[in-house]
Amino acid sequence: MWGILDRLFAFYEIGRINKEQKQSFEPETREHDGKKEFWMCFVPLSVSSDSIFRKGILPNEGTSAIYTINSLYMIKPDADETLKNLNRLYLDAIKRVKEAVKKGYSINLIGLSLGNIFAIKVAGDLKRVNNIVSIVRGAKLGSSAWKSALTSVVLGKNGNTMKTYEKGVSSYNPISHVSKINAKKVLIRLGAMDKLIPFEEGKKLAEAFLKRAKKSNLIVDYKVFKLADHCSAMFFYSLECIVKKYINRRKDC
Repeated sequence: MWGILDRLFAFYEIGRINKEQKQSFEPETREHDGKKEFWMCFVPLSVSSDSIFRKGILPNEGTSAIYTINSLYMIKPDADETLKNLNRLYLDAIKRVKEAVKKGYSINLIGLSLGNIFAIKVAGDLKRVNNIVSIVRGAKLGSSAWKSALTSVVLGKNGNTMKTYEKGVSSYNPISHVSKINAKKVLIRLGAMDKLIPFEEGKKLAEAFLKRAKKSNLIVDYKVFKLADHCSAMFFYSLECIVKKYINRRKDC
């Protein structure tokens, strides 16, 4: 909390920056039951690995495809190299989603941290989705990454400026896709003390969804954890989901 966990996490990850970074471009797939619900999830390792995050945040119904996103692999000093990584994962994801649509599945999307850029872009490229879960995210990829306590360390190495880098990766700006989204509901959770994706970046995107809701039937469930940073906001949301799933026996988390 108060940014402490984020700084510790960034310090640990930056210390490993010269070690080989790995990124799978294919998801882990899971069949939970026979429901025609397809959940596409873009999450960091802390959520996809066995932990309280996984138990709380990831779905336990329908079929799920879970991409684990490694920010230090995906975000590179060169914008073109970054786009190459992003496009490779996105093209795999959109192909799988469209196959699920053809099979009659309802589509739901979960994006945490950097994973939001994929979840929101997929939502904008589909005719209809049910639910979008968007946790600790930013409006623009370039500025969010540039200001991050984690990825900012690598971004200035090519003589870039934030403006030029942001322009190079603008096709993955979540805020650019909000006006195209046709969804039933979007759930948004932010940490006011976030040091990995600045709160102001997330607030701009939340405001764009609230504006979209006024012009459509979209339901927006928006909450800010006031003392939470990036890591603790994910923890608090996980606890929120555990209470809904295992105590209140609800399926809407």
